[in-house]
Amino acid sequence: MDKAGKLQKDIVLGEGDMYHPGGIDFDGTNVWVPVAQYRPNSSSIVYRVDAKSLDVQKQFEVKDHFGGIVMDKQTGHLIGNTWGSRRFAE
Repeated sequence: MDKAGKLQKDIVLGEGDMYHPGGIDFDGTNVWVPVAQYRPNSSSIVYRVDAKSLDVQKQFEVKDHFGGIVMDKQTGHLIGNTWGSRRFAE
């Protein structure tokens, strides 16, 4: 959106039942977005979105509901948490 609130560009994330975006992270260049089915023990897709161009790149799929993700800038690793923060994975 611009400063006046006018939509500049719209992007679509998710596929089929995976439509629920979770906690995101910005690494200074990209926005990392997990998109999951809206239920535990399901599946997710992790996307990398270029913050300037809004170019969307599907990174990988996970056979679990990942509700949040962060990029560790020191290691370059992604760390995510599952439904209810029951488990964390790198």
